[in-house]
Amino acid sequence: MTRGIIVDSTARLTSEDFEELSAHCVLRTVDLTVRVGEEDRRDSAWTPTEVCSALRRGQRVATSMPEPEAFAHALRELEEAGVDDVLILTMSGEMSGTFKSARAAAASSTVPAEVVDSLTLSAGLVGAARVAAHTSGMELTTAAQEVAHWCRTSTRVAFIPESLDWLQAGGRIGAAAALIGKTLSIVPVLGLSDGRVVTRGKVRTRGKAVAKLVDFVRESCDVLGGEAPVDIVVVHSEQDVDGANAAARELVDAVAEVVAGPDADARVNVETRVVSTVVTGHVGPGTVGVFVQSRPSG
Repeated sequence: MTRGIIVDSTARLTSEDFEELSAHCVLRTVDLTVRVGEEDRRDSAWTPTEVCSALRRGQRVATSMPEPEAFAHALRELEEAGVDDVLILTMSGEMSGTFKSARAAAASSTVPAEVVDSLTLSAGLVGAARVAAHTSGMELTTAAQEVAHWCRTSTRVAFIPESLDWLQAGGRIGAAAALIGKTLSIVPVLGLSDGRVVTRGKVRTRGKAVAKLVDFVRESCDVLGGEAPVDIVVVHSEQDVDGANAAARELVDAVAEVVAGPDADARVNVETRVVSTVVTGHVGPGTVGVFVQSRPSG
């Protein structure tokens, strides 16, 4: 049985991801759209530097979901490639209409297709794709349930924005919360719960916020640790970690110390990723975060 997998572009899959996942499935991605000023481009056609620079200049950055036809096109490509069925994984339906577009396309697909709301995005969506890639021997509905269960229970995220302004502009937090944060010089530690942005803590400095993220990594490793290996993915919104802010570099170093400590588990893997330009358009430049998730075996 050959399974097709479609993910949206907020996963920001690398060439290494494609090589890894394509060993188990036939993979396609569907782009969201990012508008900077008056210019629209596919998510993957913008660079992080372009979007971060535009936001810092005060330009308006907006994003839009793919139309159902974009998913339908990917489904037709997979059918022509000879897949037996398709799993479609999207970013959280609480954040975007991408999930609804995918469901509309799946409903009229001539190849069997199931859609999973990952309740996450970015590195969390990459992890979901890894789980999906290892379900090729399962019946499609069972595979979708397996991936959905992993998304609910086996990936955790926390992040700190450089400013609350962009989250407020994108409707992810209220104006009152943003005003309080700026007035009291509070640095929020945010996360996702059931696909929504939630507050995990509030501190006075970026340094303390980074320390909170490190504590979150330790706690998450304890929660998710077991027979399966654990992935720790430090994410940031700049072009590369050398160009990121001090908080990002500090977090990378602090996580490395946790993993190298005397109580470290040899099955813990650490990597660094840049978030997609869609994500950057909402969380803003200077954002740094961490995903902790169990990795499927095999």
